[in-house]
Amino acid sequence: PFLDQTRIDGWFWAAPFIWGGHPMAYNARFVAEPPTSWLDVLKPEYEGRIVMLDGAVHQVIVWGRVLGYPNPTYLRTDELDRAIDLAVSVKQRSRARLVGWDELPVALANGEAWLATAGWEAVSRFAAALGGEVRTTHPAEGAYPWLDSWAVVREAPNEKAAYAWIDWMLSPEAQ
Repeated sequence: PFLDQTRIDGWFWAAPFIWGGHPMAYNARFVAEPPTSWLDVLKPEYEGRIVMLDGAVHQVIVWGRVLGYPNPTYLRTDELDRAIDLAVSVKQRSRARLVGWDELPVALANGEAWLATAGWEAVSRFAAALGGEVRTTHPAEGAYPWLDSWAVVREAPNEKAAYAWIDWMLSPEAQ
């Protein structure tokens, strides 16, 4: 199913080159036990200590999973509305601050934030370089995978060069 993102009508239209996951990140100095649910950000002891990634797609996927949608990247309008409403509610109720990927490890490492509705395996390393004790956990509702791929856009100005780049990136020496 992961590669289905690169396929249309049975044809591959993109070449995957890197992938990972988005678990929940937390500061182990302030959060003794790993959270077990994305909704743990609503616990009173964490109010004002939450950061949420400022990307709308990320929020829809996380809260769509919490609502039980099996594939939150394919939602009906009413499901999308519910996911957005939940994201806004969580932000307001937890008094969360929105951050970008570059701010996320900093806010967690310095103790400004204790929990994040985002994560990435590298966030722990980035925070450690800043003196933080940041860990990641996979909540019961599930984390979600991501996949970056090389593709050639329609009417690319230099199509041959684009295919040559993709071929090289997929070669054993580049990998």
